[in-house]
Amino acid sequence: MVQELIQQYEVGDDGTKIVAIRDDLADVFQPHILTWRLLPDQVGIHPTNRDFIKLTAGGCQLRGKRILASGFSYAAIGTLWASEDNPSTKAIELHTKEILMSSEEFAPPVGMVKVGPLNWTHSNQFCRMVDQRRPCSTPGLPVDRDNRLDKAAIQSDTKQAKLFAYLTQGMEFKVLPYWVEEQYPAVVKIFSVAANQEQQVQEGRGSNLNPQHTYIQHAYIQLHPYVHPSHTGSTSLYAHMYVKRTCMRFLFASPCTS
Repeated sequence: MVQELIQQYEVGDDGTKIVAIRDDLADVFQPHILTWRLLPDQVGIHPTNRDFIKLTAGGCQLRGKRILASGFSYAAIGTLWASEDNPSTKAIELHTKEILMSSEEFAPPVGMVKVGPLNWTHSNQFCRMVDQRRPCSTPGLPVDRDNRLDKAAIQSDTKQAKLFAYLTQGMEFKVLPYWVEEQYPAVVKIFSVAANQEQQVQEGRGSNLNPQHTYIQHAYIQLHPYVHPSHTGSTSLYAHMYVKRTCMRFLFASPCTS
């Protein structure tokens, strides 16, 4: 049954019901799925996040900007999915530390990482950045005189109360045991792509998004912060053109197209 569902995903086209495939897989693994309440510091960065395009602090800040604009909402988050870190290899924890030490704008790692999220990655790291008042380079976010995220100003907004509740109380995650990813690596990918598709539908960007489209969307989110502000003309157009060229070079080698 698992291999059949994986095959449906891998040979799929624009009409592939990726969310439905994910739901069917969740039913199959239901007896093994763990329910853990996790704090932000226990939630790391999965190595396959964004199709191996490394997470950036700027991308997390952009996501945080959208969260603050709409107000932190449990309902908007939906079900949180994650993959358990292998207790022997600690691959997720090691990858998380590598990423978080790559920029001073990230919140440094604290304590033991238990899972790699299959959604919520950018948002979780933004919450940690707020908590640790990290330097911020994204315009439009509340910062103090030292150009650090202004935790006090954000906390004074009652619409962000649940963000601070998450920092101290955590949230409930549905966790796939580490052996699921070891035996069926594609399952983790399917859960991640399905979560991204759900988010895009919520934001009105369409539901018929195959893995190739998802890859382009991921690349746009990651590369957009690097558009140089000195570029003359339309920055947004320049960003779109730059990402389009970049994606076309890598698209056919992407694991999303397999």
